[in-house]
Amino acid sequence: MGHAFALTGIVQGHPRIDDGRRVVTSQLFYLDPNLGIARTMNRWYRLGARDRSWGQ
Repeated sequence: MGHAFALTGIVQGHPRIDDGRRVVTSQLFYLDPNLGIARTMNRWYRLGARDRSWGQ
């Protein structure tokens, strides 16, 4: 099994996950940071501001 990219962040406006929860998505296969959108295997995401404290 290989490596894959995913999104991680705090949820807002997801149809099945409560706002404020930290999540990791399914595999990321499209990302356009200029438009602020991303596509995973399951859905499209509208991206907010990057959390620069994450992973430090």
